[in-house]
Amino acid sequence: SDSHSHVKGGMKLGNIIKLMDKNNVDAILIMRRDNARINIGRNTPLTTNTELIEFRKLYPKRIRIGLGMQIEPWYSQDQTIIPKIRKQAASGNFKLIGETTLHGGHEKRPVPPSSPLFKEILRIASKHKLPVLIHHFHTGSDDAGQLLEAFRANSNLTIIWAHMCGFSKPDRIRELFREFPRLYCDLAWLPKKKRIAETGIVDMNFNFTPRWKNLIESYPDRFLVGADLTTKYQYGGEYTNSITRIRKALGGLSPEAARKVATENFHRILSNK
Repeated sequence: SDSHSHVKGGMKLGNIIKLMDKNNVDAILIMRRDNARINIGRNTPLTTNTELIEFRKLYPKRIRIGLGMQIEPWYSQDQTIIPKIRKQAASGNFKLIGETTLHGGHEKRPVPPSSPLFKEILRIASKHKLPVLIHHFHTGSDDAGQLLEAFRANSNLTIIWAHMCGFSKPDRIRELFREFPRLYCDLAWLPKKKRIAETGIVDMNFNFTPRWKNLIESYPDRFLVGADLTTKYQYGGEYTNSITRIRKALGGLSPEAARKVATENFHRILSNK
């Protein structure tokens, strides 16, 4: 189950189902993006939440939608979007809020975890019992403490922290899991070769490295996987490779842990009920 992918525009959504069928992916969570129209053309219409909702209705067992926050009003911290977010969160159409990008290392306009808009997002998510998917590079950021304070202030909230809990190291993730029982780690950059050296999670053959394997086997209920693709060109050129690499890594785990990380955690946290 793919817990972390996106769409921008310029692609037929039905092609996602074809790629899922080809790669034996039973369900996917997708989120719209509208920041920087890279690789889709400046005049290409962006995919809307309305289109995603209609797509989900066609494939209710296979499609989950996240209320995407990688949008221009988020980066400009435009408070006027709050009523719309409240309405969308209450609609029942979305399974989480995110990906909510904070400090990300490569972001031109990073949003601090202390931002009033982020705090309001957390309140909305808590009210509607929606998980929040967060993008924040914990290692090396000067606002890491602010993020943990936000977690502590919202202890009833399910948090999915993207990209190996923000590039955290295994020993640090153990500490985080002990403190935050509703914290989950997504491994969405696992299949990206250019990230292997940065994360150390797998070797060049996509086998989990020993410390990461030990961590995941110790906490198999706390991890999810995702391809993290966005454009039609990425899906067409990378989806099959990404899923194959994820499967290679999961194949090195015990069967029980592999099932949980591959699909069972997805269906438990992002249930269709």
